[in-house]
Amino acid sequence: MKGSTKIWIAAALGLIVIGCIIFAGAMEMLKWDFKRLTTYRYETNEYTFEAGAKSISVRVNTADLVILPSETDGIRVVCYEKTKEKHSVSVEGDNLVIAVAERRRWYEYIGIDFDCPKITLYLPGGSYEALTVKSDTGDVSIPGQFSFDRIEVSQSTGKTTCLASVTGEIRIKSSTGGITLEKLSAGSVDLSVSTGRIDLSEVKHYPPDMVTVVTTGSQGEPMSALYRMAFGEHNQVSLGANDLVVLSSSAIPGNEKLITKVINELFKSGAEVAYDSSD
Repeated sequence: MKGSTKIWIAAALGLIVIGCIIFAGAMEMLKWDFKRLTTYRYETNEYTFEAGAKSISVRVNTADLVILPSETDGIRVVCYEKTKEKHSVSVEGDNLVIAVAERRRWYEYIGIDFDCPKITLYLPGGSYEALTVKSDTGDVSIPGQFSFDRIEVSQSTGKTTCLASVTGEIRIKSSTGGITLEKLSAGSVDLSVSTGRIDLSEVKHYPPDMVTVVTTGSQGEPMSALYRMAFGEHNQVSLGANDLVVLSSSAIPGNEKLITKVINELFKSGAEVAYDSSD
């Protein structure tokens, strides 16, 4: 293929990409509903239970989970879901269980989807033993009208917002997404985000030995959370003499100076630092 031909092809592809971006921007400005392009069929199903539950377990693939106070003493679950990917909802003993019931064949995974399944859970206000959520993709919203003995959320992609009080441990783990905790009352806090943001409000009201933060920055990246903590530039977390910082990874060749710089600043803040000195 001649060089001029390659240039023309590259220019044509570039114009196509630019055209698609302009088209998408124009449609967004006109408030055009992209959900019309979705090739999957959705439906809404509702489940009600007169009896209450002490624990809630949610296991889904892709769905937003919103917990709201119920206007009655019973439980109501509203599932906006794909026709071929419905959820089963049942009360097993004292446990409310919501799980995906996958019925799709391999070729039914092929399609365009601008919509998102959503599970709205209406619970009577009060105290519950445990809330467990495991999902691949989706946001989780837990309001402040409830209290739990324990909360555990594990997701690959999505944002978790929690305002509920927890007498025991709250553990939230996300690969890509964000975690927001506001006015939190908890026995202990364990948060982990690989790529995303952790926003804490009023966590300073709790003893330092009950707070664990898993953060980025073990390689001394200047924009990482650990770097900003070390230099006193983080908005939510400050380090002092009663804190322990553990660098669990080894230095990548070329990052030694950046890591040493961060470690020195951590020591200056008064924090105890555990790291591999052989690096």
